[in-house]
Amino acid sequence: MPRNFDLLPYPEDSISLDIDKDFDSLDLVIEALNLSIENREMKNKIKIKKFFNSRRNLNLYLNKFFTQIAICSFFDNEVTLSSNQWIKNNKLPQLILAAKVDDENNIVNFAGVMTGNEIRNFIDFKNIKKKSICIPLEYFQGDIDLLLNYVDLLNYNSIPTKVFQNKFSFKEYLFIRNSKIKLSGSLIFATFLAFIFGPRMLEPKLLSTISNLEGTNLLIANNQRTEDTDVLKVCILSPNIINQNINYITVDKPVLIFKEKLNEIKLLKDNIIIWEKKATLENRINTPINWPVEPIQKNHIYTLKIRPINSSLNSFKDIYLKANNNLFDEINILEKKLGKNKSKWIRKINKNINNNPNLSMALLFSEKRPKSEIMDNAQQVLINKSKCLN
Repeated sequence: MPRNFDLLPYPEDSISLDIDKDFDSLDLVIEALNLSIENREMKNKIKIKKFFNSRRNLNLYLNKFFTQIAICSFFDNEVTLSSNQWIKNNKLPQLILAAKVDDENNIVNFAGVMTGNEIRNFIDFKNIKKKSICIPLEYFQGDIDLLLNYVDLLNYNSIPTKVFQNKFSFKEYLFIRNSKIKLSGSLIFATFLAFIFGPRMLEPKLLSTISNLEGTNLLIANNQRTEDTDVLKVCILSPNIINQNINYITVDKPVLIFKEKLNEIKLLKDNIIIWEKKATLENRINTPINWPVEPIQKNHIYTLKIRPINSSLNSFKDIYLKANNNLFDEINILEKKLGKNKSKWIRKINKNINNNPNLSMALLFSEKRPKSEIMDNAQQVLINKSKCLN
């Protein structure tokens, strides 16, 4: 009979750490935090300073933000935080990041963020001597991206840290808390930032970045029409087309993606047809199409000929492709290296979306990628929401 743990699914955005030595939960969180910062190319923007940690809580300074990381297991629905020092020192953390940790398999999931103002709602002032509080995970919002945006975009003074403004009694505190207090400019900015960026921060990183990819509209003269100005448009999303001449491709097996249905598609190598597909009246050609022939070879010119629906028999658009000798990844080798680790696939796709979109799209639509709801959704976002530029 399998253990209950074996049946527990990890959230899609969990981070699997590829490390050899044994780390405890606190060290795993630091490794995952550093990896998240590195993958988002924010190492020069965000500095970490560890100053104190207890058995289940880790205290850090992130760009001067007093940040506490509350650790729990993947089975837990809440985190337990020590409030004794908060009351004693009259100082709250500015931010709390909830982290689920599986220290046997080196997996970390950042469950969400709370600010100091939100934490106050969970302090039991009627039982002020209580040493700990429990906060359900459902009250934490966003993920690691919300935390990094806070510490990157806000001034550290924008989130107050005091439990009491002074050494007030409980009744005085309630009066202040319920009074209409004028917000500082920085706090107003923090609220505005959360309102504007909140929805995007709550999305998995892959969905928000993949939607930034743009396609290219290609004009195709329609020989069936009499007017010279009557042309068809077809939008290509992959491979990434920069110009109308030769396009240098960075992967040996690019995926073929068009927003429109096609009547015919051909692939030529040095002007010799090596693959073709024709539609019927009942079945038009839908993409994406994984690279249908042997991988692209260097020093050869490939021609992709496409003919959209409602076009005449000879109304083809030619797209010329050639390997980029300076940057050229072999997809089969990369797929084997990534294996079935969903986190590695997602990180690799995210990391290359801006600088090497052909690689990201080839991996996203790879037939060998692991099953992933996030990557499935990202495919739909790319096809349905990407803009096409003239």
